Amino acid sequence: DLADGRTAGVAAGAPFPAASTVKIGLLVGALARLGATPERSALAYDLRAMAGWSSNLAANRLLRRLGGTRVAADGLRRLGARASTFPGEYVVGTQLQPDLPAPGPGAAPPAVSRRVTTAQDLGRMLFSLHAAAVGAPGARAATGLTAHQARLGLGMLLASQQRGANAGLLAGG
Repeated sequence: DLADGRTAGVAAGAPFPAASTVKIGLLVGALARLGATPERSALAYDLRAMAGWSSNLAANRLLRRLGGTRVAADGLRRLGARASTFPGEYVVGTQLQPDLPAPGPGAAPPAVSRRVTTAQDLGRMLFSLHAAAVGAPGARAATGLTAHQARLGLGMLLASQQRGANAGLLAGG
């Protein structure tokens, strides 16, 4: 509930392959480091590319220019993600993976990398970013973002290019 933060879930803490979803941590870590107007930074293009079409190349450039995985881990922590990992750079030019066998009832999804998250973490991250964007003092303090920086980050995510199988992280939200 965006008004009071109440949540409900089933297996919300179960880890699953994060793919690009933990790039939200890198986005927030970068926004916190780029000052009051990150949209004017030399890294603004990479921020938009990473958030808008999930560019692995842009994510890797941001990691290299801002201090490595520490910046992503810091962003995840600022957003309240407790079980999510960001172990390193993304593979550039990846192809779709072959279908993996479906796990049995109650089983965790197959591990395809060391990059994992949980539904609970994703909910916390998006809630924290939204709360900071609307100026909630506690969220602004926790994320280290001004309302402007948080709105910018949220806007970048909402501006994702929705083509083909890319319905977008926040489509219809």
